[in-house]
Amino acid sequence: MRTASARFVMSSITLICLVAISCTFTGVASAQSGGKSKRKALRESGLSPVPLAGRLAAAKSGAIPPLTADSWTGSAGNDSWNTAGNWSLDAVPTSSDAVTISTASANVDLYTGAVGAAGSLTIGSGDTLSVDMSEILTDSGTLTNSGTLYVGTSTGGAGNVTIQGATTNSGTIAVSNGSTLTVDGNISGAGALQLNSTSSGTALVLSGNVTLSGGTLTLSNSSQNYIYGSNSLDQLTNEETISGAGQLGNGSMALANSGTINANASPGLTINANEGFTNTGTVEATGGNTLTLNSTNVTNTGGTFSANASIVTLNSSIIQG
Repeated sequence: MRTASARFVMSSITLICLVAISCTFTGVASAQSGGKSKRKALRESGLSPVPLAGRLAAAKSGAIPPLTADSWTGSAGNDSWNTAGNWSLDAVPTSSDAVTISTASANVDLYTGAVGAAGSLTIGSGDTLSVDMSEILTDSGTLTNSGTLYVGTSTGGAGNVTIQGATTNSGTIAVSNGSTLTVDGNISGAGALQLNSTSSGTALVLSGNVTLSGGTLTLSNSSQNYIYGSNSLDQLTNEETISGAGQLGNGSMALANSGTINANASPGLTINANEGFTNTGTVEATGGNTLTLNSTNVTNTGGTFSANASIVTLNSSIIQG
């Protein structure tokens, strides 16, 4: 037989348990109510909740958010890239924008103000973009060019353009005297790429391995045209025609040629590929001009070297095959 005090203790325990159970159900009900309220608020705002697993997966994937379209309108009435009113977003493009210049014969000039930026760049047929007055344009994505891109101009002076993605060129990319075009990706398409030095160093700089295909690369009649890698291990793979005068490699590049390399301008073309040169195409001098191999070892597998009544000179170089 339990004493009165024991019965009191048991009653107290029972009461506490009932209170605890009541609190638990109250908390669950409150949480469910709060969850319903949040979901209702999301529905009313037009948003949808993202499961935690989905958020974690997106974070782990490092997915890059899509670019925002910003197109040239010219509404401000001038040709300046750095005028906000000339763009569809009423804002000067940034690296978060997919930039398009595709109006009737637009002539856009990046020549003053902050350096230019784009997340990708498209230039339409008949349209022109000039980067001069020592200005810089960095395109952190692709370039699609059906018009004309001037890297520097003969009247506005030198410019600098960096393309970090692939380039599709069916138009003209002209690098003027003293200017530099730096590319991280391949250049394809039936367009023209020009290095137009008259007296100062004018460069196509590789920032990685780059393949040229489908078009032409023409070097002006100057020894101050340069094509080289920012790292000596960078390789240029040529599947098109490179012609003219200047320095191909400049002691900082590997070279693979399955197209044509033609020294056809009077200052001559010097190939200095310190990391080696593999040729399965045609390497030649024409028109009485001079092709010089300088400190370059060539693996000539089924390829051709031709003087064509011109001059081919080897300085500390070997052609095997």
